[in-house]
Amino acid sequence: MIKEFLRVLGLLVLLGIAFLAYPLVFFASRFLPNPERKNWRLLWQGMGCRWALAYLRCRVNVQGTPPHRGMLASNHQGYMDILVLGSLDPASFVAKAEIRWWPIFGLFSWWAGTIFLERRNKMALQGPLHETINRLREDGRVVVFPEGTDSDGTGVLPFHSSFFEAAIRAQCPVIPVAIRYSAPEVSRGEEVIYWKDRRFLPHLIRLLGVGGIRAQVTFGKPMEPGSDRKELTRRVYREVARMVREGERPRSDRRCGGGG
Repeated sequence: MIKEFLRVLGLLVLLGIAFLAYPLVFFASRFLPNPERKNWRLLWQGMGCRWALAYLRCRVNVQGTPPHRGMLASNHQGYMDILVLGSLDPASFVAKAEIRWWPIFGLFSWWAGTIFLERRNKMALQGPLHETINRLREDGRVVVFPEGTDSDGTGVLPFHSSFFEAAIRAQCPVIPVAIRYSAPEVSRGEEVIYWKDRRFLPHLIRLLGVGGIRAQVTFGKPMEPGSDRKELTRRVYREVARMVREGERPRSDRRCGGGG
């Protein structure tokens, strides 16, 4: 009973912080000049992701070198992936439009400049595609989750090739990324990873009580995009699947939380 109370209390703290931060973010997103708005957004995203991981008591282990530009293509196990990758270096994320309406996380995603994708409406894909191309051409970092949905982390679902059209048009490198989670004395598939038909708030409340979470992030070597979208998809998929399967021990440790 006490644990459940503390988890709900933690959720209320998050809601309170989001409420207090809203006026500042609203002002910055509406009235700052575009260059300053972009820099402020990236600063906000990095700080927010690192703070959230510390609050969730999550530590991030990194293998390989996080790129400063290009498209990052990662396996996907839920909203924790965004916090983990956003904490390492600021980046734009391509995410499903439903996230925009999630409590706390939707507001944070909007503040951070997430590119929202209406997956069920093919006529609405051109706007997000052009926005992704523009950010890549500006030497930015854009993270995509080509599986198009969450998985349980034991393998990698087939990739959708449409995600890579932006990299080919922008002629920017594609960096394979693999993320794996672990936590003491709990099943990562049941407590840490957000997948199947779960609801966001109940999952977040449970996650607040886990602690000691480890996120291992492996960055592969950048790949040239070429001109064949299907072939690029196959190359990136094979590398991400290999890195997830091997789960190599990380060589460096970046502490982003207070867990264990």
